[in-house]
Amino acid sequence: MTEYILYPKHEKKKYYQSLGWFLILQISFFFIFRGINAGDRITLYASFVLAGLLLVFLWIRIFLRIRFINHHLFFFLLSVYAFLFSAIESGLLILLFWGMHSLAVQSPKLKFSPQGIFILYGSVFLGKKIQWKNVEHVVLKDNLLTIETTNNRIIQMEIAEQNNSVPESDFNEFCKRRIESTP
Repeated sequence: MTEYILYPKHEKKKYYQSLGWFLILQISFFFIFRGINAGDRITLYASFVLAGLLLVFLWIRIFLRIRFINHHLFFFLLSVYAFLFSAIESGLLILLFWGMHSLAVQSPKLKFSPQGIFILYGSVFLGKKIQWKNVEHVVLKDNLLTIETTNNRIIQMEIAEQNNSVPESDFNEFCKRRIESTP
């Protein structure tokens, strides 16, 4: 069973990462403000620890460019700490940011299989399936993928250079056979 997997260029990834780091800075300021306005010492200390951990993580990842810890693990542990010692809204804020940032920076993946064309965004749950009966034409030429559907929709994506292992002629022939063999 032949399958082809292509990775389109993710041109906004650096923008999303920069925006994510800026949001971490804003969340840190929120924790500092929350700690200053807290009525009890536990919330004050917990908020300052959360803000301090976020700022240290930001400093290490951006300015020192050291990736000593997986950021998914870091945000998970930070949200658990927030749930236990600070407040539920702080933990939810961290989880919300972590989930949205993780989805935004993931590169999409195109999977061409006998069942159809799958456009996946980091997970099996987030994606789209285009059946071969709805495809009129597929061409990969010079790292530019064009998918033309039967309802006159055209999808064009620039493919990343890491896909050089996919021979264009074999890929185009596979897609042509799948389109012709589908009723």
